[in-house]
This record gives sequence, C-alpha cells and structure tokens, in this order.
Amino acid sequence: MRLIDADEVMKEINKNKLLSREPATKRCMKIIKNSTTYTEPPMKHANWVEDRYGYNACSDCGYEWDTPEYNEAKYCPQCGAKMQIN
Repeated sequence: MRLIDADEVMKEINKNKLLSREPATKRCMKIIKNSTTYTEPPMKHANWVEDRYGYNACSDCGYEWDTPEYNEAKYCPQCGAKMQIN
C-alpha cells in the first residue's frame, strides 16, 4: 500500500482543464474522493520464520536474513511489518 495525498492528486488533475472534463476522469475523481482515508497507515504484523537452512524470513513478505541477530528485529526492513514476540 502507498499512502498518497489524494487532495494533491485531484488538484493536479484539475490543472488540466480538458482532461478534467472527460467522463472517465470524472469517475476517477469520484473514486479518489470516496476512497478510505487513513490518519496513519494500518500496522501489519508478522514474525520471523526460520527455514531448514537457518535463514530467518518475514512471514508477511518473505524477506530473508541470513544472520541470527535479525531474529530479534522488531520490524521487517522490507515491508515494515511489526514482528510478534514468540
């Protein structure tokens, strides 16, 4: 997920007067306007899973570390998931 400034997107679209009059553009603007608004990004949760070779992988995105100290990391550096303590 990417958090974007929907108001800024709509302003940029409206700068192009011809484009903003198109029916498809109007529908897109309505979708943007009615989309879910987050005050902060939703938090993903995961845990480190060790495979048979000793690698630690994020259970959410599969990002692998090959050193044991990252088993104690609180967040995945790839996807940002908060790691659950086992």
